[in-house]
Amino acid sequence: MKAQRPYPTITITPKGERALLGGHPWVYDAEITAQSGPIADGAIADVLS
Repeated sequence: MKAQRPYPTITITPKGERALLGGHPWVYDAEITAQSGPIADGAIADVLS
């Protein structure tokens, strides 16, 4: 059985993925293509690409 993670989920663009993999510490809102609901600025989230 898998435990549910308490974090919201966001999906990012390939450009956003390259930035994160390159060491950039955050995701710009223009790079988010989908999100599981409202997310506060600076909140922790699971990031998918």
